[in-house]
Amino acid sequence: MFNRQSIHIALLLWGCIFCLLAAFCMSISRDIDREKKKYMFLLQLSCAILLVSDAAAWAFRGSSGELGNYMVHISNFLVFLFSDIVLLLYHVYVCSCIFEKDLQEKKNNIRVKLVVLICLTAIFLVILSQFTELYYYIDADNYYHRNPAYFISLLLPMAGMLTDLSLLFQYRKNISRELLTAMVSYIVLPFIAAVILLFYYGISWINLAICISMILMFVETMIEQSKKAAQKERLLAEQERKLAEQDRQLAQRERELTDSRIASMMSQIRNHFIFNTLGAISGYCKIDPAKADDALMKFSRYLRRNMSWLEENGMIPFENELKQVEDYVYLEKMRFGDRFEFGEDLDELDFAIPPLTVQPLVENAVKHGLTKPGKQGSVCLMTSREPDAILIQVVDDGVGFTPEELEKSTSIGLKNVRYRLEHLAGATLEIESTPGEGTRAMIRIPLAGGEK
Repeated sequence: MFNRQSIHIALLLWGCIFCLLAAFCMSISRDIDREKKKYMFLLQLSCAILLVSDAAAWAFRGSSGELGNYMVHISNFLVFLFSDIVLLLYHVYVCSCIFEKDLQEKKNNIRVKLVVLICLTAIFLVILSQFTELYYYIDADNYYHRNPAYFISLLLPMAGMLTDLSLLFQYRKNISRELLTAMVSYIVLPFIAAVILLFYYGISWINLAICISMILMFVETMIEQSKKAAQKERLLAEQERKLAEQDRQLAQRERELTDSRIASMMSQIRNHFIFNTLGAISGYCKIDPAKADDALMKFSRYLRRNMSWLEENGMIPFENELKQVEDYVYLEKMRFGDRFEFGEDLDELDFAIPPLTVQPLVENAVKHGLTKPGKQGSVCLMTSREPDAILIQVVDDGVGFTPEELEKSTSIGLKNVRYRLEHLAGATLEIESTPGEGTRAMIRIPLAGGEK
């Protein structure tokens, strides 16, 4: 049959079990801040030890024999000791919450250090009491009795609790209202329990009150962290949505830029080459049909390559680009005859290059350097290997440019060439020019990106 003492012990044990479960949940939780998780775990574990020790103290109270004597002494000592340890851990947990965003304020706050000092003093006096019977003593029949200095064991924790209450009141805006209520319950409920003890002694009302406040703090901590985790997920989802939108816009701008480059290059081909070449072929149809047919075949091949390479985002063998250059030179010489000479000095052929990068440089040399009225000259295409790069040079001995003229004359075609070299091969394009002497365009393709 159950009596008041057995119900009392059962309540303490059930509280112990709940605190152990709460400690286990804390240990496996991933959404809680590491520091808060550690202190809440230790707080729940210490409260479980407090409750099971109190249950043992009541269970073995008045038991005879050596085992009963040991259990009464040990359990009562642990009740006093862990009452102060729980307060210390509670204080540390409170500080980790209210000073989460201002660690310097926590470091400089005198009350934070004062509560720690109070708890350590209380723990020291509990240990001292085991040798001096300052707080209590155990009689020959294994019954617990209080000594006059027992009130010190109550006053010190009360002083610590009231100090923590002042901190909670001052920094209440740093935590949620629900968590504040749960934390204040650890202070208010034991005070209410102490008043009840004045009228109804025989049940550990204070420890049961502490257990209830631990339940409230654990539940509210889990709820609050769940809310933070949900908010974090929403923020991450929003960031992912924004990043996806930025990627979409970036891809759209890239497509527009590519379309613009293609359009500008096509326009360049039409404006500077197509109609003049067709006119030249038309003239040869009457005087040299065979040459006109050969030129038409080369022109057709030249245009097909341009069309197929304009959207090329990879590298091609240099030999393919060289064929495009030779077809272009053939068609230009068909128009201009002996106005210019084209030469090749190719030490390196076995490497890759972005399409439509050398031919525009040769075209630039012919257009700006050698086809001015009354001018004759030569263009030379050279390749060589440097220690860490493939060097391609297009050299002419035309009119040349001053630095200012060179900067102003930089066409869209050259900008496209530089863009393709940089983004497809990590290569560089440099142009040197001297008025009256000619121009030198140099492409350097790093070996790592320029080799086949």
